[in-house]
Amino acid sequence: MDKVVVVGIAVAALFATAGVLWLSTSMETLDEIAEQLGAKEFSLWNPLFPDYTVPGHEESVGSTLVLSLASTVMVFGAAYLVGKLLIAKRGKR
Repeated sequence: MDKVVVVGIAVAALFATAGVLWLSTSMETLDEIAEQLGAKEFSLWNPLFPDYTVPGHEESVGSTLVLSLASTVMVFGAAYLVGKLLIAKRGKR
């Protein structure tokens, strides 16, 4: 794996960690603002971990942090895989 990719994942992990730690203590969350504006919640699909929480650990910053880091790695992994597939496809032309 390229050094740039590893650095990108590390930087994204730092931003995810800072975001979770900072926003988990935020007094005004997006849900509260949506309620004030009268927005209604509805699901298009049922995610495995709704609202970045593990069932039974809804108020845990640790579980939110682990899920955000796992999501970050999954997104980077998917992007890396798509990039490799596109490069391989281009080489076959």
